Formats: sequence, C-alpha cells, structure tokens
Amino acid sequence: MPYNSRLITYTRSGSAFLGHLLSNNKRVKMAMGSHNLKTLRDGETLVTVIRDPIDVLASSIINELSNIKDFDEFCSGQIIGYNICYDKVLNIKKKIVIDFNKLVDDPFDQIY
Repeated sequence: MPYNSRLITYTRSGSAFLGHLLSNNKRVKMAMGSHNLKTLRDGETLVTVIRDPIDVLASSIINELSNIKDFDEFCSGQIIGYNICYDKVLNIKKKIVIDFNKLVDDPFDQIY
C-alpha cells in the first residue's frame, strides 16, 4: 500500500470495513474515511472499494429507511450518485481499486 494514499469510496461501499482492517495493520499508513473525491490531494494515490451497485442501493435503503420520503427519488439519486462517483474514479490516474466481494472473501490477500 502506498504511503501517500487516501481511502475514498462511494457511500455504503465498504470503506468502514476496509478502514477497520487497515487500522489494525501497523505497516499501513493511509488517510481514512471520505466519500468525497475532492478530498484527494495532489500526489496521493486513491484507494477505493467497488461494490455491486445493487448491494450499495440495498445497504443505502436499509441505512436510510426511516428518512426516505420518496422511495423512487431516493433510489434514482443513489444510482446517479454511484455513476458520477465512479466515472470520476476512472479518470484518476493513481489509484488502487479493490473489489468489495474479494475483500470480504479474503481480506488479507486484498490488503497485501
């Protein structure tokens, strides 16, 4: 893992899970926790987790259920936000992309 890196993911994509795994690894130095790509600083490597958009949507619904007023609008907004985020990720040159399913199946291999 590069020393000068920042963990940024779309919301509900596994950043807390990866951050927890990395926080227990004293060899890894990385700025944690953000869902906003604007926090990536010049020279930093983006570390991001990609999760199936259906799983992200389901997790978002569960997480926000009591606050959802218009279900269709909420789902549409989540899908649009996911697409915008990862379109921007594609344009970032210095990045490490981690598949959420692989992270869950074999976290230590993915960290390595």
